[in-house]
Amino acid sequence: MEYASTLQWRSSKSTQLSCHPSARAAWRCWRDLDRQFELVDNLPPALIALLQSVEPIHVRRSTTNQAKGSFEFFGGFASVALVINGDLDRALFCVHEMPSLEVVANIAEASSLKSLMYSLDRQDGLHSLYKAVGNHFDKSKVRKLFEVGALSLSKLAKFANVGRSQIREKRTGSMETDLTILQAILKEAAQDE
Repeated sequence: MEYASTLQWRSSKSTQLSCHPSARAAWRCWRDLDRQFELVDNLPPALIALLQSVEPIHVRRSTTNQAKGSFEFFGGFASVALVINGDLDRALFCVHEMPSLEVVANIAEASSLKSLMYSLDRQDGLHSLYKAVGNHFDKSKVRKLFEVGALSLSKLAKFANVGRSQIREKRTGSMETDLTILQAILKEAAQDE
């Protein structure tokens, strides 16, 4: 079934967002994921705007709240977080007209998987991907996405083209691990000023 979608810049202050029911599991997965780069308050506004402009918030008009400017989101989770945290005055929305539940679920899972694949926890490395996939995706979805019976550490190592030992959970004791890499870079830059 084909349908239309349009890109629109909207005021994020006058837009009400709630999570689409079919995207809630993917949103929880995205929110709970340990990331190397966190969306934090000390990011420069120009960087936030640039990052958000390449990841629009996928929405449909709310079916439960008929107020103008009320939408249900199901993708572009990083941009959603920026809007919810109040870091954006305006945001880029991809407004879908009557998307099917399958389209909603696919976009939501893609938004979540993007973070799983590209924003791994720096302490945990690929093991964080292994844990997150196991925690947030059922076995049939893992089989479909990774084309395996079950995602094992050996198979993940093969996908990542690394040795299995590089995937095992690693914890270090004395490193300054409370900061993400981006936070450490920003802290260092501030000290240089």
